[in-house]
Amino acid sequence: IIIDESHRAAANTYQSALDYFRPKFLLGMTATPERMDGEDIYKYYDHNVAYEIRLQRALEEDMLCPFHYFGVSDIALNGESVDEEIDFNQLTSDERVNRIIEKAEKYGCNDGIVRGLIFCSRTEEAEGLSNKLCNKGLRVISLTGQNTEVEREEGIRRLEKEADDPQKLDYIITVDIFNEGVDIPQLNQIIMLRPTQSAIIFVQQLGRGLRKLKGKSKYLTVIDFIGNYQNNYLIPIALFGDRSFDKDQIRRLLVSGNEGVPGTSTINFDRISQQQIFDSVNAANLSKINDLKEGYKTVRNRIGRIPMMMDFVVCDERDPTAFINWSNHSFYAFSKKVEKDLLGDAIDPRALKILEVYSRYILRGKRIEEALIVIELIDKKFTTYSQVIEKTNLPVSGEVGRRNVIHAVHCLNLKFDRDAHDIQVINFDLINDNDGKLEWTNYFNDIVCSTFIKYLKDLAEFSLHVFRNNYSSDIYKDGFIIGHKYSRRDVFRILRWKLNVNGGIVGGYRVSTEDGQPDCPIFVKYKKDEDISASTQYKDKFLSPRKMQWYSKNQRRLNSPEVVYMENLKRHQRLPLFVKKNDAEGNDFYYLSDVRVEPNSSKQETINNDKGKQLPIVKLVFNLNDPVPDSLYKYLVG
Repeated sequence: IIIDESHRAAANTYQSALDYFRPKFLLGMTATPERMDGEDIYKYYDHNVAYEIRLQRALEEDMLCPFHYFGVSDIALNGESVDEEIDFNQLTSDERVNRIIEKAEKYGCNDGIVRGLIFCSRTEEAEGLSNKLCNKGLRVISLTGQNTEVEREEGIRRLEKEADDPQKLDYIITVDIFNEGVDIPQLNQIIMLRPTQSAIIFVQQLGRGLRKLKGKSKYLTVIDFIGNYQNNYLIPIALFGDRSFDKDQIRRLLVSGNEGVPGTSTINFDRISQQQIFDSVNAANLSKINDLKEGYKTVRNRIGRIPMMMDFVVCDERDPTAFINWSNHSFYAFSKKVEKDLLGDAIDPRALKILEVYSRYILRGKRIEEALIVIELIDKKFTTYSQVIEKTNLPVSGEVGRRNVIHAVHCLNLKFDRDAHDIQVINFDLINDNDGKLEWTNYFNDIVCSTFIKYLKDLAEFSLHVFRNNYSSDIYKDGFIIGHKYSRRDVFRILRWKLNVNGGIVGGYRVSTEDGQPDCPIFVKYKKDEDISASTQYKDKFLSPRKMQWYSKNQRRLNSPEVVYMENLKRHQRLPLFVKKNDAEGNDFYYLSDVRVEPNSSKQETINNDKGKQLPIVKLVFNLNDPVPDSLYKYLVG
């Protein structure tokens, strides 16, 4: 038995058939296996996914018609941007109607004969727009849930007629119908006039125009009118098929443009609509407990058992670090909260603390050595420096590799960030280092159990996956990956500092005072908040993708030690540059490049404090060893 639209299998009408028949083989087919109500449909098919192809892969395989997407800012009356609370009269104002017509004509369709579908959110809006557009000379009808099936079929028939037919329609305006289960092969333009409430519905609506048909236009035109909607962050998630719900990943996709979509399809946003999406991403809480439970349940339903972190990777679902961030402990802690019966041995409170610290601070995919050490010790009970160095497969010298492993053991023994950890844990080493041979200590072996080991190995494997997924030899620079984000703690750890330093003390930069660690990481917030003190309103700015104007802290002169250090940097010393656009991004910074001070660029200047007093400050120009990637550069300076 084959069931089409099998996401409806939970309905009573389907259940009566499933309860009655006992087929030798039951196959379900659907474009949207994730139901809006979270109902588990996988159980009806023994959690067996025979084959899966998503929108992006289907485009890659040339199974669908390519599309050209245009995200444009939506306006109502007097140039006011549309939001969720806007009045009906503004949605149907002449100004908005004219803008819709203007953009529809500008982006058009391949053959010049429009057969379009317009999605909006209110019945009265659909009817009002239909009347206004007809008055402008377009042939338009509105179809909603109030219309009969016969009326809908007649509307589709008229939409697909030839251009010279007097019954031909240019557009159907619809509300809450035509999301799925309807076939309009000739459709060549879609206009979206409503907030995106669900990535699933967005893809369903987009999919109405992706059917390939002989003689059809070579592409689908999609015009999305974007207002100040809270859920705008769902637009790049839907377009690019990313389900990680990771803000940094969403930002990367948004600035990547056509790089992120396969085949000949294109994605374009105007400046205002792109900024509205960035604002939505920054403001969104992507770790609400109900959303996390829903994401957890999606994977659990699919695999038919309690999931681990790596299951989210295999299923290409939500980034599981979100569960760690929400619980502020570990993935195990989140699972224990949502599962009625989490089977396995009870974990010792000290082991739980280790799992928490490793989850929050160490095994985060920022450095590979810690994850490899943990996996090796779990699998083989011991390992060596050389074995770990070999498995990293990184382009580093033997001495650097050895120092990285030694420092990784230092961190795994919870010596790097002592203030963050419970005293009963950090008084004991977890790993013994006997002349380069590593093994668990007796203390560690005494407090662990099989459940702990299961979740610890899963965490390490996920950390390893994240690093290797982001790693590429051409963008890996002595521990850091260009274009990826790091907290100050991550930076100090990767630079092999013995102890973490409070971020408030560091500020914009800090020269290491440790022996053998002549580094000075530089942290720049590109867009300064207006409410910060005048004496910290530094005018840091890019002069080009390979050059940045940068200012020291105030009360510094040309002969200040850190200025002299930067100007006279030795070959083995580092000035790694980290930048974030603004505080709305959180506490992490993009690594861009190591830098050097341009010769003769240092200049003594002054900056006023809040009382108008002039304070000495030094302006420098940094030359970046590597140019800032184009999409990231546009995002940071835009």
